[in-house]
Formats: sequence, C-alpha cells, structure tokens
Amino acid sequence: MKNCHDLIGAEEITKHISYFMARMQAAGYDQEFRLQVLKSAYKAYQSKKIEEQRNGTPFYRKRTWRRNERRKEKIDKKRNWYKKGGKESVLFIAATPESELKNLLQKEIEKSPFKIKVIEKSGTKLVRLLQKNDPFKRSKCKDEERCMICSRGNNGACRETGVTYQIFCLSDAGSETECKAMYVGETGRNGYTRGRQHQEDYRHERESSALWKHCVQEHDSVRQDFQMRVIDRVRNDPTRRQILEATRIRKIPNDSRMNSRGEWNSNRVPRISIERD
Repeated sequence: MKNCHDLIGAEEITKHISYFMARMQAAGYDQEFRLQVLKSAYKAYQSKKIEEQRNGTPFYRKRTWRRNERRKEKIDKKRNWYKKGGKESVLFIAATPESELKNLLQKEIEKSPFKIKVIEKSGTKLVRLLQKNDPFKRSKCKDEERCMICSRGNNGACRETGVTYQIFCLSDAGSETECKAMYVGETGRNGYTRGRQHQEDYRHERESSALWKHCVQEHDSVRQDFQMRVIDRVRNDPTRRQILEATRIRKIPNDSRMNSRGEWNSNRVPRISIERD
C-alpha cells in the first residue's frame, strides 16, 4: 500500500493487493489468516495517514528524522510492552481452548496485590505441520556428487546455516570389524561449505585434517570413505552450537573419537616436535 501513490486510483491499488493475497494463498495461508493480515495492514495504513495529518509525522520519513528519539522509543517498547494498565511483570502460559487457563489465572492474580499480565503462547496449527509450501522442492542439493552430506543418501539440510554435524568413518561398514570412529563439529556456515572444507583438507592430507589423521592412526595411512550428517540446526546462536558440540564430543567413547583434545574447549593445544639435525 505504501508503494502505491494515491493518484493511481483505488482500482489499480486493489489489483496489487489482490496479487499479494493470491501469493499468500499459493504459499499455503488459509483464508482467515489472509483476512487478518489484510485488515491489520489496512488499519495500520490508515493510522499512519491520520497521524501525518494530525501530528505532521511524515508518511515517507527520512532515516535521520528523529533518529535518537525513535531508537529510544523502540527500546522502551521492546522492554516495557507489558506495562500498559499498570502491570509490573508478565507470565507466559500454554494456550488452552477459549483461553480457559489464562482467564482462570488472571482472575486469581487480580485478587492478589501482584500486578501480573498473563499472556498465552501461540501454538502451532496442525495444518502448518502437514502442509508443504513447495511439494516439488528437491530433497538433495544440486551438487550431490561433491556434497559430503547428500552424496551418501542423506536428505537435504546441507544448505542450512548454523548447524552441528557428525562425520562417520565407513570402513568395513556393517561387518564385525566396522570402524565406529566419529567426528563432531559445528559451523556458522552451511553443512555443504564445511563439508567441502573437510574434503579439501583430507584430499591434500593436511595436518589439521581430522579425517586424514584418523586414517594415519587407525588405518595405516589407507584412505577411507566418510559420511557427514547434520544433527542440530541452531541459527544465530553460536554459544548454543558450541555447547551442543562439546556435549556430543564428551559422549563419544575415547576409542571412537576423531576430535583432537584441543577441540574440546575450542582452543588448540600447543604441540612441540623435536627433530634431529
């Protein structure tokens, strides 16, 4: 609506809005939700128009307009949104039919001297769990041959960023002498990029390669096949990724761990090597 000038006419504006609503329908949003979005957007649009006429607030403001004041208002709104009506704290609870639990708690709180606002957490609709926005989406990446995750039959997740992963040695897989060695890692990049880095280090037999080091120590420098799998998806939370990585490393038996001791605390252990002249 903001991208449509008033002079182009209501009929032309309606065409753009209808096109956007059709895109939402194709993406899987039901009619009730689309109607809520439309009403909310129209209400906000009209509110900004009225505010421009009454208070002189520019409808298309510049970035520098009341920059410090707007930043302070944004912070206060984020911290104190629940304090309307004299509330001092907030209590989040699970959603129940017809807000039965919320109403019960709110009545009991109003009888006490505490000023607490009760908020229901939004649940997940069943249709969101069942529907697929893109039923024809590829389960594997386009570079399946070089992808360390998809080349062994694992489905997708190789392009998601912020993940923890495991790498398994496939030596004598399925037999009694199967190698059960495992490497655990984490990365802020996607699994495909991190897997390619492991493959490059392994191919050039670099000292930093955990895969090549495992082949040297356990398989007499004979190259082995490895499989990579994404375990956790933790985007924008590096601390949690590192905690998950450390926890999974400690759960691996000592004789099956490919991680070097320096990786346990994310600090490389200094090594001294003595060479004869």
